[in-house]
Amino acid sequence: MKRAGRLHALARAQALWPRRMRTFLERQALALVLVVMAIGCSVMLLPRNADLALQDIARGDLGSGISRLEEEVRRGARSPAVVAALSRARVDSGDVQGAITDLLVLRARHPDDMSILTALAEYLSAAGYLDAYAEALEKMQSLSPTAARQRDLSQIYDNLERPDDYISALSSLLNIGAAGADDYLDLAQALATHGRRAEAAGVLKRLGQAFPEAHDLNTVHMELALLVAAGDEDVALERARAWLADRRDVAKTAPALAEVFAGSGRYDLAADLLDDFASEGAAPEILAAAAEANHSAERLSAAERAVDMLMARRSLGAADEQVRLRTAVHLRKPLYVGGLIDRIGLANVPRDLLPALAEIAIISRDKDLLRRVYRAVPEELQLAQPQLTANILISLGSNEAAKPWAHLAAREDWDDAGALISLASLELRLKRPERALAALRRGVVLAGDAPVGGTSAIPLSRQEIDDAAVLFMLLDRPREGWRRLSGLQAHAGSSILDLGMIRLALATDKHDWVLSQLSGPTAADAPISYLEQIAADAIRRKAYPVAESAAAILCSRRGSDSDQLLLAQTRVELRKPWVTNLHIASYPKD
Repeated sequence: MKRAGRLHALARAQALWPRRMRTFLERQALALVLVVMAIGCSVMLLPRNADLALQDIARGDLGSGISRLEEEVRRGARSPAVVAALSRARVDSGDVQGAITDLLVLRARHPDDMSILTALAEYLSAAGYLDAYAEALEKMQSLSPTAARQRDLSQIYDNLERPDDYISALSSLLNIGAAGADDYLDLAQALATHGRRAEAAGVLKRLGQAFPEAHDLNTVHMELALLVAAGDEDVALERARAWLADRRDVAKTAPALAEVFAGSGRYDLAADLLDDFASEGAAPEILAAAAEANHSAERLSAAERAVDMLMARRSLGAADEQVRLRTAVHLRKPLYVGGLIDRIGLANVPRDLLPALAEIAIISRDKDLLRRVYRAVPEELQLAQPQLTANILISLGSNEAAKPWAHLAAREDWDDAGALISLASLELRLKRPERALAALRRGVVLAGDAPVGGTSAIPLSRQEIDDAAVLFMLLDRPREGWRRLSGLQAHAGSSILDLGMIRLALATDKHDWVLSQLSGPTAADAPISYLEQIAADAIRRKAYPVAESAAAILCSRRGSDSDQLLLAQTRVELRKPWVTNLHIASYPKD
């Protein structure tokens, strides 16, 4: 499958193939013996003058017997009994090709004789003439259809790499009710491999109806992946909800199915699925997955609620605490991290969390935690992440010790613009603005421009663009920042308010753009601290319409006295009526 790779259920179906093929070949060998025996029984129908030939064969003189029977055929004795005896003798002598030739002549005279077709099919199979064997099976199936022969045909079509015929044969098995669970999986795999993903998902849905016990997490995961790849995300969400409805193991299965949506970038659908189960008292795995999915979908309020429920939940032991810690670290929640580490013990923190834990300690300026984490970070991780090591040392007040690590980081030949922006931030912390600006310019490349300094023109993520905007502000180059970033910001898109870009726009007098951001849906879920910062920046720059818009949003969402006072202040500056129906004290009118 192109988009999702090899899915587990299909891999399992493939693993069953050698066993089924062996069974098929064993059955064919048995059938060959039975056919030869049947042909042998026809010797009683031989002309009397062929008795000598049979006696020769009985004595083991196959050559003489075959010669006598060939002579009979040349004289015109071409009855099925004679030809059958001759073909059997040829098989006994190892001349399968000769036996096939004899039977082809006989078949031309008796095209619908099942015993002749059966013998011919088995000889063709033994000789490896798969195309001719498939043709013989097709004729037999048209005369006397059976489920076993239909399955044989499907396997031969697969060997011959005739995908349309293979799919048709398997579909026939399903339609006549003769398919097993593995046949459904094989058909789904064949359809998916040839780009017919929606049909493949439909086959797996039928599998669930025919064999409910086989419609397990792996096959449902595959069905959802096929639907998502086919563009039927909403149908996939319905199917996931229906399958999870009555299950008791949603703590395991719901996050696993949500990964299908997250893996395709539909974090919103992953969050929708997990939110169905994310309530107070839910399993920690559910709450953790819901928090991360909502955070990735930029639904910050929902993510906060899930985190709060997770942290308020009664602990069920060490595994539960590890889930909480991982979630708090991934979502950068320093408020919870310290207490969790105290309970778990730093020595029990997984190694892969240590770098992110160090970043949290840097952001929260918790030097005590940072020292402990730094001592716990092994040397190989320090060497693998020289930027982080340098930032730790700077935060601990060791700028000189950080410089060699910064040099090590700068020697990397990155095609990752985000890494270059991080390097610019590091150089600025080391009070080396020229180096910071050089790294920033290398990292931020206008869409469609020629590469700069060997860096590919790769669009930045929304967060990287916002980080770059802050750096341009700190380096006192807001106009250059806006010129370089505005096109990329529009390309990246965002469902949350980008504070860095808004501050950059205010510094370059792009007030209309800021107002459009504040009047759009991104402001509805923006952190209160962002709105406060925007209002303060706008007042400082005398951009009162922007300040009024931010203050109005604060009043509608929080409505504190300070919010209302801020709104009144901006309206006074704009010569607008400023007395509101809220509960702040009124000032005298002019």
